[in-house]
Amino acid sequence: MSDLVTRKHALHEPSWQSSYVHLPALLNRLGLKRGAEVGVAFGGHSEAILANTEVERLYGVDPYRHQAGYDDPMNLPQAAFDTLHQRTLDRLAQYGGRYRHLRETSDGAIPQIDGLLDFVYIDADHSYEGVKRDLGAWFGMVREGGIFSGHDYEHPQFPGVKKAVDEFFGRLGWQVTHAGDHVWWVVKGGTGGGAALKDRPVAGKTGTSESGRDLWFIGSIPQLTTAVWLGYDDSRETHSTSVLATYAWHDYMAPIV
Repeated sequence: MSDLVTRKHALHEPSWQSSYVHLPALLNRLGLKRGAEVGVAFGGHSEAILANTEVERLYGVDPYRHQAGYDDPMNLPQAAFDTLHQRTLDRLAQYGGRYRHLRETSDGAIPQIDGLLDFVYIDADHSYEGVKRDLGAWFGMVREGGIFSGHDYEHPQFPGVKKAVDEFFGRLGWQVTHAGDHVWWVVKGGTGGGAALKDRPVAGKTGTSESGRDLWFIGSIPQLTTAVWLGYDDSRETHSTSVLATYAWHDYMAPIV
């Protein structure tokens, strides 16, 4: 399996390297110090961040796990993934405590991260559903004014990336910047944009209880006030934010108005 990993590295990473300059340049311009890369693969992009910025802590999130039925050239056999995981750890070991790898999916990694992040770079599951799921999972982990970014935007092999990114941030009214080489980024603004209704004024308030156990949005139009609550009946943490409640409120209200 080591030969397969070597061949994959020689095939893919040279074509990705042109994209490695964009996020480090943005991080330096904005002075961002703490973030996560979701989908680490060979570790080249993580290495570019650590070698070319003053980022103090980078979480690498990648389960290195084969997914049955998922069509992606980097969906390797499990034995090859195990080899790749170790090679990536060896590659990034020179950066010491600045890099921490979490061999988890997004849902498993997020509870292991303390505090909010300055940026998240999403380059994992390239399906529409996968990108949408990762955006929702990581939304609450980025501070106001921080950066969401990722790869394979407008890539012909992965049309679901652009579709998911444009839908997710379009509903918030936030601009998606295409930096080139299929890299995109967005500045995180307020939480209420997801509730916007076409041709109808909306006033409302989001809310989040301790540890995100309860998420809610109370929204009003001139004729009606409604509320949406999201959470679990056993009061466990949702690992999300009330922005998801604004989406749910919008989806409930849009057919009515």
